[in-house]
Amino acid sequence: RAQRGSEAEPLLQSLLDRSSKEFGPTHAETLNYAVNLAWCERHLKKLSSAEAHFRRAVEGFESTLGRLHPYTLASYDGLAQLLAADQRWKEAAANDKVVIERSAEAGEAEEADTARILGRMGNNLLKAREFAGAREPLTRSLDLVRKLITPPDWRVGTAEMRLGHCLSNLGEAGPGEALLVAGIAKMRADSNSAPGNFNDGLQKLAEHYRRAGQSDKAAQIEKELPQGATAPK
Repeated sequence: RAQRGSEAEPLLQSLLDRSSKEFGPTHAETLNYAVNLAWCERHLKKLSSAEAHFRRAVEGFESTLGRLHPYTLASYDGLAQLLAADQRWKEAAANDKVVIERSAEAGEAEEADTARILGRMGNNLLKAREFAGAREPLTRSLDLVRKLITPPDWRVGTAEMRLGHCLSNLGEAGPGEALLVAGIAKMRADSNSAPGNFNDGLQKLAEHYRRAGQSDKAAQIEKELPQGATAPK
């Protein structure tokens, strides 16, 4: 895949340059090439260049098609994912918020997409250790996921685990533990659950127990983790 990306990058750059010359730098076709090039460069881990192309698309679509146009919102969504890949969690969450709010304003907010982006926004804020800010999007995401998906399902489990981790860090030990345990149980029961998500849940539960001074429980949970994947002390 990396080889295909390397081969596609110069072709996409050529198409972008040609479209910019023929149709103008803010023409929709030109900006779509900028988005395609940005995704290609993100795959190649050329994050600075990819960010520049996403921002070009955001600004161009916003000025020509409007702040609520689907192309504008899709470009913001791509930029949010790029910023998260660059571990710029707060900036990524801010762009997630733009997508959520403007999609609702445009009347085009699908519940499944809203749940996904709310969950992503909350997770970005968790990684930034902005627990108070993460609570609302994670709560909304879990409510929507429970409405849309019948458990046991790893997606419900992941949403519960993230909110549980958030509440635990906010000092709400009881509700936090209950959600962490419930989320891990759902991920354990679903054969489609990704091992990384399940292990992340175990790490967060072990962290919760250590924060509560229950080192024996934390050690027991850590025994389930793969070698080298220990929970934070």
